[in-house]
Amino acid sequence: MRIMHTSDLHIGKSVHGLSMLEDQKFILEQMLRMIENEEADVLVIAGDVYDRTVPNEGAVSILDDFLTRLHEMGCPAFIIPGNHDSATRMSFGSTLLAKQGVHIADEFKGGMEKHVLEDAHGTVNLYMVPFFKPSVVRSLNPRPR
Repeated sequence: MRIMHTSDLHIGKSVHGLSMLEDQKFILEQMLRMIENEEADVLVIAGDVYDRTVPNEGAVSILDDFLTRLHEMGCPAFIIPGNHDSATRMSFGSTLLAKQGVHIADEFKGGMEKHVLEDAHGTVNLYMVPFFKPSVVRSLNPRPR
């Protein structure tokens, strides 16, 4: 199975007041070409998809276009929110999107959903764990004092 992995896209980032959106759009275009040329079976985006928990409209639009084109290519996507993302916001519509091959991890609630991927070479189990703070784990597993 050919898995393309990327992370830390930080879509919507500005550096010294200069928007990086056009550069990021170009990079995502190159990524689509790589997926096609390398015949990737799946794309994993592991963390920091956006540069902030509430991304600007341009950033949302660029990701929407990218995921739409990825879907048209028949390549499923697995998106794992990072510390710059809001897992709750990113996972809006995730049930509907999963039916289209775009899987977005929700906030960590103590368990992990297994995604079973198969190809001619066998089976791969993929588990997506979003960024979480230690306090989240402590609240899920309180210790008696």
